[in-house]
Amino acid sequence: MMRSMTGFVCQNIAVEVDSGEHCMISISLKSLNSRFFEVTCKTPHALSQYETDFIKILKPSLLRGHVYLTIHTSKPSLFNGTITADTQLVQAYLDAVNNIKETNKIDGELTIDNLVNLPGVFSSTESLIDAQIKDQIFQTVNQLCVALNQERAREGSSLQAELLNIAQHMQTNLQTIESEFQRSFEIQKDIIKAKISELQKLAQAKISSSENSSNMGSITTGPVSPEYLNYTLDKLDIHEELSRFADHAQNLIKVITSDSVTKGKQIDFILQECTREINTMSAKANNSIISALAIEIKVAIEKAREQVQNIV
Repeated sequence: MMRSMTGFVCQNIAVEVDSGEHCMISISLKSLNSRFFEVTCKTPHALSQYETDFIKILKPSLLRGHVYLTIHTSKPSLFNGTITADTQLVQAYLDAVNNIKETNKIDGELTIDNLVNLPGVFSSTESLIDAQIKDQIFQTVNQLCVALNQERAREGSSLQAELLNIAQHMQTNLQTIESEFQRSFEIQKDIIKAKISELQKLAQAKISSSENSSNMGSITTGPVSPEYLNYTLDKLDIHEELSRFADHAQNLIKVITSDSVTKGKQIDFILQECTREINTMSAKANNSIISALAIEIKVAIEKAREQVQNIV
């Protein structure tokens, strides 16, 4: 089971207000990629007090991603209460205007149009949300969580198939690298063994020659000594990297096909380990075929990491 982090669902509900008038409330959930779980609520001001309650519903269900909860109504005044005028403030405005006129000998009249545009003249109170409407909204949000997860699961199924294909392709290339390495490593071993044998024969000849016996130390400890050649061979050995990468690739397939819902971060960490091993193999292997296959695996890993950014 795998879920994407992206999806969109929407639902409209019809409610009846106290006056008997019907109103439509549109509720939508949109989810985008994110490293963590985040929520942005865009609701009428009267519903902002329930933002924490909405998050408590969304987080356990959606787990990860940036979730946008949007609620709007066909009647913007649905949650508005009465609108009242501040008559004391209006009188204060009038007194101030009259004072200005008398003091500065200014003519003119203050009209109703002027008054209604003055700040603070009108105030509105929000009515309490009807309990039945509130229950409908919360019930719809719960239903949308289920629907959004269904959408995410459908996209996740495609991502799972693609990631599984990438992982299996990496395993195939790894097997080819291992086969090519065994062939080339045996050749390198034969070459180094021949050089060591030649070096030993030369050293023996020097020992047998009494006049040159004092030079023996410089031959056995020089830059082409048996120890140096064995060290060179060891630097070309990628057996450990091959084994570790094979384990990571097998673990990757296991996680991809597991029943766990949250697996995006785990897959990303495994891919980081795969990158580390393939980089080491590419640097150590003195072989053009292995280098080409290593590049192909690196490209596959980058494709996988790009897809993983969209997985819960």
